[in-house]
Amino acid sequence: MQNANYPGLRSLYNKYHDQGFELVAFPANQFGCQAPGTSEQERAYAWRKFGFEFPVMDKIAVKDKPGRCKGIDPKSYEEFKDDPDAMLTAPLIDDVTSSSPIAPVYSFLKQAPFDGEIPWNYTKFLVGRDGRVLRRYSPADPLEQGMEDDVKRALAGEPLKKRAF
Repeated sequence: MQNANYPGLRSLYNKYHDQGFELVAFPANQFGCQAPGTSEQERAYAWRKFGFEFPVMDKIAVKDKPGRCKGIDPKSYEEFKDDPDAMLTAPLIDDVTSSSPIAPVYSFLKQAPFDGEIPWNYTKFLVGRDGRVLRRYSPADPLEQGMEDDVKRALAGEPLKKRAF
């Protein structure tokens, strides 16, 4: 199933990657148990879903409260690795990442003023070349939220425009 977001993110990546823009994904299985696969399976799933390869890190925990999600038994990875959709029928076990301490990268992304909890999967963060978190975007289409203008400004070293809420 394609979402309006995916071509938008791919388009941003294609336009601005040569100028230093990078997409990096951190799968988490704490939002409706939507990422039950192993890190390798979630990586393959993301590449297929978004239509191109980009850095997809190992699964992390991003919520303060432990989740009650199940995950793919890593022992069955070999059986399902070539078909990420087959993970829907794979044996499940308690997902360690759902109850792990919050990952350091997420603690970094939660710096003020972006210190609220992530509401759902596919929340996006724009991080400047200096490592500061510049903006946080909801899971909805980031282009509609001005992400492309923000990316252009960040790459040029210009301050982002204030949002009108």
